[in-house]
Amino acid sequence: MLQLQVKTTIGGIDLFGDRLRRLRERRQIYQKDLAKILGVSAGAIGMYETNKRTPDFEILNKIADYFDVTVDYLLGRTDDEEIKIYEKDQIPDKFKDLGLEYIEIAKELELSDISVEEMKKFIELMKIAKKKEQE
Repeated sequence: MLQLQVKTTIGGIDLFGDRLRRLRERRQIYQKDLAKILGVSAGAIGMYETNKRTPDFEILNKIADYFDVTVDYLLGRTDDEEIKIYEKDQIPDKFKDLGLEYIEIAKELELSDISVEEMKKFIELMKIAKKKEQE
C-alpha cells in the first residue's frame, strides 16, 4: 500500500498529528469514534496524532472530508483550513477578465496595487518566455 510522506514538523511545531488532534478535539469526539467513522482502528488514530504513522490517500481524503478541511491543510502545505470555492460573481470586478484559472491570484492581488493591465502584461510575458523555452 502506498504511504504518504507527511511533514511532521516545521520549526519544531508538529503539523499533521497536531492538526488532526485539534480538529478531532474541536468536534469533541474520541479517537475511537473518529476511528469508526474512518474505518480504521483507534490505535491508528493515536499513531496518526503522534506522527508515528501516516494515513494512506483514501483515509487522508476521508479525514479532510469529515472535518471539512483541505488535504493541503492536513499535510501542512497551508495554514488555511477553509475550502475555497469561488463562483464567477465572487471574483473581484477588476480581475474578471483574467480567467478562472487565476482566481486565487486575483483574490490576493485585490489587496495589492497591481492593475489588471500589469497582470495581463505579466501573464503574456510568462507565455512568451515559456514558448521560447520550448523552442
